[in-house]
Amino acid sequence: QEVEHLDWSARMRIVMGVAYCLQYMHHDLSPPVAHPNLHSTSIYLTDDFAAK
Repeated sequence: QEVEHLDWSARMRIVMGVAYCLQYMHHDLSPPVAHPNLHSTSIYLTDDFAAK
């Protein structure tokens, strides 16, 4: 399995994308949706490392 090392800007892009998604799920949806089992393997990334 090929591993790609992430620089800090890519890591921050991932963190900010995940935070935005969680904020949307918890505060903007009615009723709010809670993700009870959030793991790094459940986060999908685009080619430029943005969280989907």
